[in-house]
Amino acid sequence: MILDIIHTTDLHGRRGIFDIIPNPSGDNIILDSGDAIKGSCTLFNFREPILSEMKNIGFSAMAMGNREYSYFKNIVRMRAAEASFPILAANVIFETPIDGIVPFINIERHGFKIAVIGLAPIQFYGKGTEPLSFFAGSRFIGYSEALNKIKKDISGADFRILLSHSGLKEDIETAEECPFIDLILAGHSHLKFKEPVYACGIPIIHSGAFGLSYAEIRIDSDSKKIVSFRHVFPEAQD
Repeated sequence: MILDIIHTTDLHGRRGIFDIIPNPSGDNIILDSGDAIKGSCTLFNFREPILSEMKNIGFSAMAMGNREYSYFKNIVRMRAAEASFPILAANVIFETPIDGIVPFINIERHGFKIAVIGLAPIQFYGKGTEPLSFFAGSRFIGYSEALNKIKKDISGADFRILLSHSGLKEDIETAEECPFIDLILAGHSHLKFKEPVYACGIPIIHSGAFGLSYAEIRIDSDSKKIVSFRHVFPEAQD
């Protein structure tokens, strides 16, 4: 089976590609690596419409970017409710769990089991009792610590996709420290790769920013290898 993965990241409120993203089907999944909402002042916005639009398009999940995170836990809760599809943040520990924000999800296509995990950029560390952590009702842990914490839970998957919003340097370090990940779809650095970058044999893909294109990654379920990778533009130019 060939699995098509549609990937976006760092949309920052831009919707230019939404009209050309394929409808979800039994042969594809649509994923985002964070910073979908427009800006850092989400506190002052009653709504972030792009989240509900992503839900209507059929996104399976997105990583929590620094734009989706807020030091005000009620804002985080509000954004999660707007999305109504999973926001993944394995390295963010909330004092009180928030519906819709989870470390990972499991997806199955034609019997092929896929674990999709998310990492948010670290804003601060804390043990829950420090002033900032206490105020925010949350704290961050290290990327590899978070992934190793759920390693056993995702061990039954045939393929493990990491949605990372931590930046290229951190993505490479994560690949080196967590070899059980099969593919890293990343953001935060606003890079657009023509070819995957490999670290310890793990492909890392950054798909650009601002909704100018999306990436299509085709995976062969038997070999678990990338068989093709391209960027798709609204003008239908590669």
